[in-house]
Amino acid sequence: MFKEKHKQLIDNGFCIIENVLSERLLNQCRIETDRLCQSDPEENRKRFQSQGSMLSAMSHPIFAELIAWQKSFDALISMGFKNPTFTDGYIISKPPRSPKLFWHYDWFAWDDPTVHQPRPQQVFFMYYLIDTTSHNGCLRAIPGSHLQHNPLHDHLHNPHAQETSVAEDTDCPEFSTRPDEVDV
Repeated sequence: MFKEKHKQLIDNGFCIIENVLSERLLNQCRIETDRLCQSDPEENRKRFQSQGSMLSAMSHPIFAELIAWQKSFDALISMGFKNPTFTDGYIISKPPRSPKLFWHYDWFAWDDPTVHQPRPQQVFFMYYLIDTTSHNGCLRAIPGSHLQHNPLHDHLHNPHAQETSVAEDTDCPEFSTRPDEVDV
């Protein structure tokens, strides 16, 4: 199974590994995430309405357990990533009826000569605590856009600009629906 997942990761830039977390850990993460999101100030929720909350995963011990979850590390190791390490973590929760997430990329070193090699420079886990769809905040991705230029790249501005985060203009390219996008 993990050879197939590795191929998906290399080809598409993402893969989905289902049922990695135990029901106990999933439920505990839901409880703590709900508590943290409810305590997030209203001005933050307005400021980040497109991407949702950006709360530190260092705020509660349950997230340390999530970060060190052995089944997740086993999946990475099975795909050939022999020494995975943790860099950073965020709790992201999109409010109901918020705009879709703007197009952006999470990589910062596009001028590095190794950037378009098949082996990724960075891999991350995204754990969904509930089932998601395009109507309630699932991630959108353009398969393969991590390996080759996509015309959308020419239109993306600073993803951390306030006008993008607050979704002032959802008619701009950052919020567009793309024919090559897939829901993750």
